[in-house]
Amino acid sequence: MRPTKPTLEHSRIGIIFWIFSILWLMGYGHGWSMDNQDAWGGVPGETLEFDLQWLGIPAGRASIMMTTESVQRVNFEAEARTIGVLKIFGPFHDRIRAIARKGPVDFTSLEVFKDQRKGQDIRLTHDFFDWKNRLLTRNRQGEDLKGLPLEKPGTNDPVTGFFSIRSLPDFGPGKTIQKPMQVGWAIEEVTFRADGVERRLSPVGWFDVFRVRLEIPHSDLFHQPDDLVLWLTADRRRLPIRVESVLRLGRASADLIAYDDGRGGKKSADKEKK
Repeated sequence: MRPTKPTLEHSRIGIIFWIFSILWLMGYGHGWSMDNQDAWGGVPGETLEFDLQWLGIPAGRASIMMTTESVQRVNFEAEARTIGVLKIFGPFHDRIRAIARKGPVDFTSLEVFKDQRKGQDIRLTHDFFDWKNRLLTRNRQGEDLKGLPLEKPGTNDPVTGFFSIRSLPDFGPGKTIQKPMQVGWAIEEVTFRADGVERRLSPVGWFDVFRVRLEIPHSDLFHQPDDLVLWLTADRRRLPIRVESVLRLGRASADLIAYDDGRGGKKSADKEKK
């Protein structure tokens, strides 16, 4: 198999599925310095699994897990793959490992390793957040090394950013925040707008949730308020029970079908799709 340069369409699909991503792994974190019951957002040992759909058709599975290397370093390991009909016509299998530093409240991106496979094509990428020199560097197989200035503290890759937003105590129903995030090969000031609490049924049960709308100013894909929306539980865990996004060929969605919240709570959908 030969490494290939990324296409624009592959990049878009990658963004969508990294937002959806969830990896099923057995294992538990260690060295966490706080009481998990008092923590906001994801904690070590959290695992999430999603069904992905496109135009109402089963399209894939995604998963993510959080573990720790030490008191201040965490891993987010994620995977996304096609299933069913799409596995025949457009198969891909992406894996990602993001390493971040745990701060008093949220997380700071340090490194991201990607293994993206579309059919027989392979794309390997290593992004390094050099905070000392304020530079994000990318080493991608088959391409020249390139750099991007890290001008704003707290800039996250998408996976780490997903956990960071969930971990902020001051963000919740009725609140709006902005956070610098890596979007493709650019740094964008992403706006997160949270609606009020509503009751919603998911494959893993009923939850009080609030809807979060993401606005990415210069994105050609997510530039409207309803182009990328997620629903988080209105409790400390902020479990993502659903994600919806707009693609050029219709809407895609992801529903939480199983979780281990790292706090002792576990749940799986009664009838899991094969």
